[in-house]
Amino acid sequence: MKRNHTGTLGCIHLILVLVILVSPPASVFRLSVAHDIITPITSESMDAESFAMRNIPRDYLPSLYQDASNTVAVIVENSLYGWIRTPTQQYCQDLVGSGYDVILYTEDIATVSDLKGLFVNWYVNEGLVGAVLIGRLPYAEFHHDSTSVFSAETFICDLYLMDLDGTWSDSNPSDGIFDHHSASLHGDIDPEIFVGRIDPSCLSWIANPAETVTAYLSKLHQYRTGDLERKHRAVAFVDDDWCSWGEQWARDIAAAYPDISYEGNPDLTTGAGWLNVLGQNHAWVHLCAHSSPTAHHFKPWAQGLVTSTDIKEAAPKISFYNLYCCKGAKWTMQDNLAVTYLFSSNYSVASIGSTKSGGMMDNSHFYTPLGQNNSIGESLVNWFSKSLNEMGEAGSAYLEWYYGMTIVGDPFLRINYDCRAPPPLLTSPTHPNQTSWYADKRLLLEWEVPEDVNGIAGYYYAIDRNSSGIPRINADNFTNKNKIMVDRQLKDGTWFVHVMSRDVLGNIGPRVAHYRINIDSESPYLLLHGLPSFCNISRRCLSVNWSATDLCSGYSHSRVWLDQPSNVVVDGTERILNLSNLTEGQHTLNITVYDAAGNRDSEQIRVCVDLTNPHIELIRPASGGLYGSSLMLAWRVTDEESGYRNASVSVDEGESVELSAPASSIVIHGLSPGLHTFNLTVVDWVNRFTTLVIAARVYPVLDCVWIVAAFASVTAAVVLHSFKPSRNEISDTII
Repeated sequence: MKRNHTGTLGCIHLILVLVILVSPPASVFRLSVAHDIITPITSESMDAESFAMRNIPRDYLPSLYQDASNTVAVIVENSLYGWIRTPTQQYCQDLVGSGYDVILYTEDIATVSDLKGLFVNWYVNEGLVGAVLIGRLPYAEFHHDSTSVFSAETFICDLYLMDLDGTWSDSNPSDGIFDHHSASLHGDIDPEIFVGRIDPSCLSWIANPAETVTAYLSKLHQYRTGDLERKHRAVAFVDDDWCSWGEQWARDIAAAYPDISYEGNPDLTTGAGWLNVLGQNHAWVHLCAHSSPTAHHFKPWAQGLVTSTDIKEAAPKISFYNLYCCKGAKWTMQDNLAVTYLFSSNYSVASIGSTKSGGMMDNSHFYTPLGQNNSIGESLVNWFSKSLNEMGEAGSAYLEWYYGMTIVGDPFLRINYDCRAPPPLLTSPTHPNQTSWYADKRLLLEWEVPEDVNGIAGYYYAIDRNSSGIPRINADNFTNKNKIMVDRQLKDGTWFVHVMSRDVLGNIGPRVAHYRINIDSESPYLLLHGLPSFCNISRRCLSVNWSATDLCSGYSHSRVWLDQPSNVVVDGTERILNLSNLTEGQHTLNITVYDAAGNRDSEQIRVCVDLTNPHIELIRPASGGLYGSSLMLAWRVTDEESGYRNASVSVDEGESVELSAPASSIVIHGLSPGLHTFNLTVVDWVNRFTTLVIAARVYPVLDCVWIVAAFASVTAAVVLHSFKPSRNEISDTII
């Protein structure tokens, strides 16, 4: 195989700019990967065909392909293309995202020679490395005569399309079927490019080939975006006749899949055993079994028939199939095995096999480059180039063994490559719920390393207020750890953390994981309505209401307890409380409001419940005493709850005089001779009161004695008509 050579094909000129080639009618389009960005294709001549490519930094594409020749061709059967236009465009876009320059060709192609002529032109001028043929497109046939091992056979030979500088002859007879292949003067018999075919038309059970191709292209998109992954392991299932080779072939396969299971036990390599393998989670299977185009035959024959119908009904869970099965990839035969594998499963993406008797040996030449992240097509080119000689396992019969090898499916697939790096699933032990609010202004964000077939190298991240932000691609915000610790104090409000993965091949995103952080470190504001911090009441019931405001997370709930924290009377969103059956005495009501972040604000109200009138003990005048025109009233008040507040005194139902506590006596002057009535009323802080009516007879002749006694008293004399005691309001009173 010659990638850069002189001679009949000339020199390859690698073009790394975005161009489009159009030949009327518009059916050939070239999509290229530029050095710096992928830009949208815009051209006045682009009417029906344009691919809207994302502006993605060059680093988003694998560095593996930056310096390599990377043009590929997507050839679509003209009558099919109108039905699969949209999925084909997505497929081409995925190939560009994988690092390829893409030529899309949809014109009618009359002969296989015309098709090969396109390949030669693109190889020389565009650096073509491979092509995929979608739909029923022309193919070459080759004939070899019988040998001591092989019967004479005519078969489909895609190697004709892959070897661009060899000599292919149709001479004996000249019937349109090649019968000789040799190296040209400046060439060889090895392939320069690879070819794969996507053609479900041989399947009897499909109603609409266009729908089948559309579903398959969608499956390829899922695979390339990491949504169709299988366990990265292989199974070598080797039937009886090849048991002596099986372990060596399994070691060859291990170059691509170190996790490989080998099954060569004749008791287990049965039809049922094979169907069991198809139902397991494996990426690759390598099957060695006698076969026809539509069935596998396992020894002993009584245990061994598995038809294409059986395979369809099994709906295999495997991604790739290497069929060392005679004629297993004869894709023109109705319900062919390789085609059935490709289209009967939600996971199958490619099959490799032979259109004739024979199959792949010299397996290391295929699996070694495959394990080095080369595509299936590139690996097959390497295998052909090293196996088409007498030094290989096929010896001089390499033509009979190998010339029917072909790829059924997408030849650009890699077993260790997807064009994007999956985002991680973010969690936070400090802020575990994205819809909840938290008072912690510091952040710890963690994640499990996402599964990526190439492995994750690290992550770009950003923290901002934008719900759909994308991290910048620079070293300042890159980490190879699976967590982010933010020690700085984030301001209150809503923040978003954005994390985007980069895998070991340099793929970055483009899917971004977003995580919402809600921070509220400020307490809510509690306001009591109509109540002071201390109040006295004269009944057993009390109504309390309050409001709570919070600027960030908002009011969440209230918790109210009476007298002790364990006696909770409110625990919910309500902001009103009606208490009843309060006992007489002192009570404490604690009100705490919470916001959604758990911040709180509290107020306490002390309540005195007073249900008893104050008690008066009269000290003077004594009962039955004689008094002059001046008389002293003295008393003692007892009120164990709200307390003594004030007293009022009146004489003979006249104007009363008020005295504030602690006053407990008064001197009354100018009493006329005769019987007088004194009303003494004492009031507590809930306006409960008690009244005493006191009668005393006045004798003016006793004034001298009284005056002497009055002057001897330390109690201030108060003249009734001028007595105006001061009033000291200590607290409001609720009746």
